[in-house]
This record gives sequence, C-alpha cells and structure tokens, in this order.
Amino acid sequence: MLNPEPPSHNLLVLSDLHLGEQVPQEDRASVQQRVSFQDQQFSAFLHYYTQHTHHNKPWRLVIAGDLLDLMHAHVPYEDDRWYVPAWDQEGALLKLRHLIALYPRIFRAMVTFMHAGHQIYIITGNHDAELNLPSVQCLFYEQIRQIALKAHCDSLLSTLHQQLHFCPWYYAEEGILHIEHGHLHDRLCTVESFLQPDLHTSMRSVSHLAVEAQYRCQESFASVGHHEADHWRTYDIFRHILRQPLRLQSLMFRVAFDSIYRLFWLSWQQRTTHLSPQDLDQIASRHGLCAQRLDALQKRHAPPLYARTFDLVQLLYLDRLLLVSLTAWLVAICLRSARSPHATAAFLTMISCSFVWTYLRLARRFPATTAAPGLITAALHITEQLRVPLTIFGHNHLFERQPLSNKHLYINLGTWSAALAHPSEEINHISHNNRPTITPLPQHTTTPTTPNPKTPPSASKAPKAPTHRPAALPQIQPFVIIAHTDHTTYVHLANWTLQATPHLLASELLSSTPSLVTEAEETNLSALHHAP
Repeated sequence: MLNPEPPSHNLLVLSDLHLGEQVPQEDRASVQQRVSFQDQQFSAFLHYYTQHTHHNKPWRLVIAGDLLDLMHAHVPYEDDRWYVPAWDQEGALLKLRHLIALYPRIFRAMVTFMHAGHQIYIITGNHDAELNLPSVQCLFYEQIRQIALKAHCDSLLSTLHQQLHFCPWYYAEEGILHIEHGHLHDRLCTVESFLQPDLHTSMRSVSHLAVEAQYRCQESFASVGHHEADHWRTYDIFRHILRQPLRLQSLMFRVAFDSIYRLFWLSWQQRTTHLSPQDLDQIASRHGLCAQRLDALQKRHAPPLYARTFDLVQLLYLDRLLLVSLTAWLVAICLRSARSPHATAAFLTMISCSFVWTYLRLARRFPATTAAPGLITAALHITEQLRVPLTIFGHNHLFERQPLSNKHLYINLGTWSAALAHPSEEINHISHNNRPTITPLPQHTTTPTTPNPKTPPSASKAPKAPTHRPAALPQIQPFVIIAHTDHTTYVHLANWTLQATPHLLASELLSSTPSLVTEAEETNLSALHHAP
C-alpha cells in the first residue's frame, strides 16, 4: 500500500486478554495458576517490545477490547470467600482496583512500555464496557501514576494522557486500517445506546443479563464446564434447570423469569434511534474522532436481540411454546367435537402438517446467536464505506485471516485467554506445542456488493458474506504487527511463545492486491526488529 507520508509509528494489535476472568465455583488453585500464567506471559510480551522496535519507530499497542474481564471478575472478602460486585460504577471501581493488584507484573510492564516512548490504545469491549465510564478511567490513570512513581518513571506522569488512550468504539488510521472489538455486530452483546457509553444502560446487553443470572444461581453451575454455558440456548438452560434439585429449581426458575421480564422491559423501553448529525458532531469532537466514521458505525450497528420483540420471543422459545399450546388446544377440540373417524383423521392430518410447517419456518427464522457471520458482513461494510484495505476485529476468539476481495483483508485477533476449566492442561499443551503446525492460508476471494448510488446508504442491500471460510490459524497467544516503511505497509501474523519470543505465522503486503509474502515458515520475528 503506497503511503505518501507513512505514520511515525508501528502497530502491535491483540485482543481478548480477559484479565480477571473467573467462573462460578471455580477452584482457587486453577484461578491462581491462570492468573500467574497470564501475568508472566503478557508482561514478557511488553518487555520484549519495549526493547525491540522496527526501523526505530515507536510502537503503538492497540488492545482491541476485553483487556479486563469486568463481567466475570470476582473480588475477595472475609473468610477467604469471593463474590461478584454489581455491574455498576461502584462495582467497576472495586473490580478495577482488585485486578490491578492481581496482575502487578503486567501493569508495571505497561508503565515501562510507555516510559520508553511507546503508546497504548485500549478499545473497550463487551466484557470491560465499564472502562467507558469517566470515573473508571480516572481511577485507571491514577493507579498507573502510582505504579509509575514506585517504578521511578517520573517523566511519564506529565505525558500519561498522551501515552495511554481509551477508545470507546474503534481505532483507525485513515486509508490504512480500522480496528474494533466486534461486539457491536453481535446481537447478544451489543446495546442500543452504544454511542453514549457513559450511560448505565449502555452496559445492559443480553449477555450481561445472562451472566448476572448465572451468578445469582452459581451453585447450580459448579459442575458446568468453563464457558460451556456461554454456548447454551434457552432450551439448554431450561433442561439444565430441570436436572437440578428442587431447591435450586425454584431459585433458578425465579431468576429465569426475572431475567425474561427485564429483557421484555428493555424491549419495550428501548427502540432503535439514530442520533442527529449535530449530536454526532458533539460526540466526535468530545472524543477527537471523525463524525463520518461514527455515522457509518451507527448505520451498520446490529440491533440487540431485545430491540425487536419477535426476535426476543424467538430467542426465549416462546413462539414454539405458543405453537405447541395452540396445537394441543386444536387437537383437543377436534377430538371432543369429532363426528366421524374420517373427519377426525382429516382434521388431525391438517393440524399436524400445519404444525410441522410453522415449526420449521420459525426454526429457520431463529435469530442468529453466533458472532462470526455478523463480523464478516460488518467488515465488508467497513471496507466499502470507509475505503480501508485492512479491517481487524476480536470478540469471537477465532484467530483467522479472510480476504474480502482482491483489495480488502479481514483479520480476527483470536484471544490470549487461557481461562479453561483446567488451565494446567492447556498450559502444558501450549508448552509442548509452542511451535505450531502452520496451515496454508486459502485465498478465497469474494466481491462485495456495490451499493446503488441512487439508493440511500441505510437502504442499500447488505453485502453477502463469504461462503467459504478459511481454516483458523494456529492459536497460542496471537497478535498482529503492522509495520510501516517509506512506501509500504506490512502485516505480520504471529504467536507469542513460551520462550518469550514472537513466532511468525505469515507476512502480508498491503497493496492493491493483498498477498502473502511469507507463508508457513519457522521464522523468529526477532530478525524484523532492531534493539534501541
């Protein structure tokens, strides 16, 4: 990609560290082992890139959402017990203090990284949406200042706000790339008021309510595998409730119906509203962003599931329940008023066929609850509307590379989270497989749909997502390096290994046609860097 004036920095991009993640009733030894592993690995990553640059340009570390897991973080209290604070401002402040104390090496390494002249940009995700609150950001800055004083990095105090930035929606470089977390395109995790992130309602997504309900009856989830409940549908939840003892069944049914009531209250209370150009200009000027990008983000934003009442009814399987009840009522009427066996058989056949046809139609229309297709479609919109060759998301924890056309590339950053039910097994697996088998990267090409110039952008047909998905890249602790030279931008996809060095998976040249420069080579990225 030709850059008349290349940026004066290079980028390190990663996502979904989920620091502080913990599931209900999790063993303390497992929690401590995972915390120690994350603290060691990410601090080593920061120390490495504090000392190694590319073409003597400073780094700009972009964390594309979910740096902290304020949704699942537990806080200790008396008798060595732990609890989950409320999902509000006070709870967020309490959890933030705890997490900064829990990961001392990471935050000291962040201070050292910034003191060396590098910058950190933190994009907020759905698991750390509270970082959008001004009071939480003030506490974050204050905690970093205290760490800087203890580390004798006094010069950082006056430049901290230039070195550390919070991005409520995205990070972008004009004509080069666009980076988001991706949850705004996931109907389970997005909210209506996402352009006003200082509001309490901006943190009330379907996933927030589901997690809150899970913690209210966490005793019943002690035997559930780590993150297993995250993939459950409503049917799986009710099946899990019926398997519990009567005491827990009563509690879980109360919590379930309370959550359903709150979802319908949100559905009634909130409707899709687009902010006026004047409001967008005010928000853009307050955050130092481009109003045009915010408007494009507003137009391609996926509505939450509770924004459409029928989608919410389908999500909760109430449409199927109503269909079964109506069918049973019709069958009962048919049997009671039957005058001949032939008429009864005819009516029952008609009711059965109608039931099957309606059930299949409802099942086919069931709202999408997986994020990947929505992310691909959103990436296509971005490349068309903003004219950038590279779009980067996180959120769905799948490290992948997907050409969107012959000029546009989509990358998902995967996750650094080793938060499994038995982290020791995962850590041992990583230890023995830290030089992964590299899979070829297929060159599936799709041509995005060009909107009709006579049609307004909001009414243009959404581009079709690629039907062929490439194999996921080998994932240990993935990240992306974006290096700017005089006239070229290179994208390096890499893993961070337990030897405290990066491991190159593939290098790519951003040009009029994205192409792999190096594929599947056992190459250490240290050759790309120069020690200061």
